Formats: sequence, structure tokens, C-alpha cells
Amino acid sequence: MNKNLVPEIFKISDQELAEIVRKYPKEGKNSHIAEIALEMAKKYFERKYGKVVEFSESDGIDLVVKHGSKIEFYEVKGTESAKIAFNQLVVSGQPCHDHLKDGKTELMRITKIRNNEMGIYFLKYGEHFKLVPEVRWKVCRNSQG
Repeated sequence: MNKNLVPEIFKISDQELAEIVRKYPKEGKNSHIAEIALEMAKKYFERKYGKVVEFSESDGIDLVVKHGSKIEFYEVKGTESAKIAFNQLVVSGQPCHDHLKDGKTELMRITKIRNNEMGIYFLKYGEHFKLVPEVRWKVCRNSQG
């Protein structure tokens, strides 16, 4: 575990980057960033563990990685920024909150999305971050005029 918050460098080829840009053309769109981050996380683990790795999702967990007899759980968050950008990190939903807080799930932050060279941070609750509740309100159109 990297307490000093120095990322692991993850590189993809020009061809892989072109495929990502073609598949997710809109820069800055949050849903595209999330989808790219999840794809990059899977590529990272395929390279790390080989093709024997299996991926799935679970209630409140973005990525379940199975390799051999080991199972790992990750909440995957991407950003186009070169920095972790803690101020942009939001965990949605009680199940995700609970999984992170119980320590069995790590937060995998992938920076420099849409680049050949990305940074990957593995963050643990209590060691690298805390979870702070915030109030959110849904905005709905007023039925008047």
C-alpha cells in the first residue's frame, strides 16, 4: 500500500487510446469518464493477473476481481485531472459507503483518463480518506409556467 499517494503508472498504446476515444468521444462527460475508468481498471488487472482474471459487479461495488482463489473489491473512480482531486470524489449510495468503510473494498482512483499514461491510486478508508456526508437535493421543474 502506498501511504505517500504516489500512483502506479499504467500505460496504454496509441491504438488502445484511439479505441477509447472512438468509443467515448465526449471529453468531460462524467458517465464516459466512469466507463473509461472501469475499462482501464479491467485492463490493469488483466495485465497484472493474466487472462485468468474474472470480473463482475456486486451490490454497491463497481468491480469484483477474481483471480485464483482470491477475490478483491474496488470502487473505481476516474478523472481527467493529473491529480487525485479529492474534492471531486463522491461515493453514491449506502451500500458503496458501507463496503468502503468496512475495509474490504478499496477506492481505485485513475487519473489522466484519455491519456496514454495514467496514474492509479489504491486508497483505503481511514488511511487515505474519510467519508463525509453531504446533503443533496434533486432539482425538478416547477409545475408553474
